[in-house]
Amino acid sequence: MDILEVMDKLKELDYDEIILDGPDFKLSLRRKSNGSPTVSVSQSPARIIDTVVNEVKEPGLASTKQVKYVRDVMVREFDNNDDQLINYLAHLLELPVFEVPHPASWDDTLTVEMAEAILNDWERRQGIDKKR
Repeated sequence: MDILEVMDKLKELDYDEIILDGPDFKLSLRRKSNGSPTVSVSQSPARIIDTVVNEVKEPGLASTKQVKYVRDVMVREFDNNDDQLINYLAHLLELPVFEVPHPASWDDTLTVEMAEAILNDWERRQGIDKKR
């Protein structure tokens, strides 16, 4: 049965408004003054948690949450000074400056190993004792 058949059957029913509120959509049916139903459908936006949990990344790349955490820590520490941040990472990761990925590209370039190295060094300098 398609939606048009359902709407034809609704013409026979007595109602002013029917609302079907599902987890992914909201369907609203109202009767017009001439008796025919009007339909409005709204789809719920994807929840952020669903997109993060179901993210598809290349093996070895840091997750979206890891990237955000590393980026937040580094931006706070280097006060948005990209040159100092890149120099620090070059020394920490033992890479030439031109091979250090810019923080703006970390969603697609930051590896798990790089994130661990950055966070381990930051936690050590902050005196944070890991409980792992």
